Amino acid sequence: MEIANPPSTDNIQLDIWLQILTEYIRILFKGKMSETVTFADMDATPDVGGGNFFKTANTHATTITMFGGGSDGQTIYIIIGDTHTTIDFTGTNLKGNNGADWTPTTNDHLACISDGINWYCSISDNT
Repeated sequence: MEIANPPSTDNIQLDIWLQILTEYIRILFKGKMSETVTFADMDATPDVGGGNFFKTANTHATTITMFGGGSDGQTIYIIIGDTHTTIDFTGTNLKGNNGADWTPTTNDHLACISDGINWYCSISDNT
């Protein structure tokens, strides 16, 4: 792929070009670029509004019933970092696992996309 109008070696031009590129990427990903964020311990409705990559670290039994702060078209990826998390797919806005609750184990993960109302999730059982 060729980049149209690549920046010169002038540092000011390069900085401006990088700012434009960064803004384009933010628009492409709906402003949700982040490093992996660990959910608060025992949070049943973790806020995902500030990113895309998350990890659980529950020390006691915790059932996640929804993801807060998300936006239409947002995709999130969650690594299960414990053996205490359950994902509630029955009667919530979380859709997946054929409608049955999912009790993953460490290193399982899920990917979810929002339509602005529901989260449609694909699970990955690595055990």
